Amino acid sequence: MISIIIPLYKVEMYIKNCLLSLEKQSYKEFEVIIVNDGTPDKSAKIVEEYIESSSINIKLVNQENQGVSAARNNGIKYSSGEYLCFIDSDDMLDTEYLATMYHEISEHDTGICICQNRQIKDDENRIFTFNGAYNSQELTKTQILEKLLYGEVSAGIWALMCKRSVLGSNRFAENFKYSEDLEMVWRLAASCNKTILIDAPLYCYRIRNGSAMTVMDDRRLDGLRLFENLSDFIKENAAEFYPQYEKYGVARWIWSSVWQEAVAADSYEDFCKNITKYNPDKYFAKLSDYKNSKVRISAFLYLHFKKVYYFAVKQYKKGYRKIDR
Repeated sequence: MISIIIPLYKVEMYIKNCLLSLEKQSYKEFEVIIVNDGTPDKSAKIVEEYIESSSINIKLVNQENQGVSAARNNGIKYSSGEYLCFIDSDDMLDTEYLATMYHEISEHDTGICICQNRQIKDDENRIFTFNGAYNSQELTKTQILEKLLYGEVSAGIWALMCKRSVLGSNRFAENFKYSEDLEMVWRLAASCNKTILIDAPLYCYRIRNGSAMTVMDDRRLDGLRLFENLSDFIKENAAEFYPQYEKYGVARWIWSSVWQEAVAADSYEDFCKNITKYNPDKYFAKLSDYKNSKVRISAFLYLHFKKVYYFAVKQYKKGYRKIDR
């Protein structure tokens, strides 16, 4: 019924806990396709040993190292489920992830279900069980795309279950090292007439030092190219929404990257040097009437008082960390 596709690369410290969280799922009608992307560590060996004693259906597929997108695409080839989930091998699932997502996607007869996530620390191994009440929203194609555009929904590919019919010919962009999973979320949302959004935190997203999300270098420009190229796909598959994407889509991606550069930079001088690759002045001007006030005001601040913007972001992030503790 459900195929879970997992790329495997350098996760020997985490993969067993990921598999344990699958073992604990209350919903049992699923298969797991693990694609070994030429990992040089013991991750594949750990999976092989786990398969011998596990009661769940796990297939291990081996390939030469080609990157996470190629691994996911290869996993699709080997999958047979009517529904697909794509999870990361260093993360874990709440025990009700599959049961809740499947219930909602079938009950509402939608092509996609998106859940919320909870962030866990690098050394967190606890398996959560969500027993609380949650809310659900049934959204049209335009509504879910607007929520993605305006930051009202922040969903990685791992927070999503989709019908195979919605996946269609969509595949993950290979030879790109940043934002390739987010671009696929947009593609799927633009390919589906109806999405169900739930506020239950069913996916446990591990924050790791050195992950793609914490690295600030030219690999991020892959994301810029992907979101520039996404424009034609949106125009063809979501024409009603296209004018909003054309104005804000790439600009919003640039805003997020510049913000993260400010957080990561060791000095204002480094920040100024690091953001030239994004050409932010060109894009930030488009955000003058953007719906989200944080984005709109900070873009204005950047355009007119760049140094004030830099230190304001630092202070904002510092305050956020205090609250988080």
